[in-house]
Amino acid sequence: MMLNEIDIYSNEETPYFQTTDKYRIRFVYNLFYKYRNRELLRDIIHLVTSEDTLIKATFCVASYSGGKRYGKKIGVGKFLKITNWKEKIIDYSESFKLIYAEVNFRNEDVFKLISYIIEDRIYGPIVFQTKQYIIYTSTDVLDIMAEEVQINQLKKEFSGLVITIGCLITN
Repeated sequence: MMLNEIDIYSNEETPYFQTTDKYRIRFVYNLFYKYRNRELLRDIIHLVTSEDTLIKATFCVASYSGGKRYGKKIGVGKFLKITNWKEKIIDYSESFKLIYAEVNFRNEDVFKLISYIIEDRIYGPIVFQTKQYIIYTSTDVLDIMAEEVQINQLKKEFSGLVITIGCLITN
């Protein structure tokens, strides 16, 4: 599987469902929220972003429908200053388009943003991309997609969490 085969702009299915079990891992948010386990979240994010100085984030900021633009505030600007971004417009039909912002963040910012999503202070989804990983965050899950070697490493590293506190690992 190549990460560039995953369509992060798909409005049909999330990146997680565009691949198979051997290329993905899913963590449910109560693993971090209910159990207040921020260090585990930090460890996971550090493991998948440590080799990258900048991580590309993509999130929806507006839509066009019926010739009008409707803004979508997800709250990222409340917590991090965004000064350099580009917008990408995706046409889903003749009368409906979504506008996405693409922004580069440091890995510590990625940890903060995912923490804020877990706490419902920012509204996802947000997709983060590194050279080796795609990280999809929504209101209830943290999905990570990568080559089989990287996913097996994550499954091995976090295998003890399967039954105890809500990490879904499928083989």
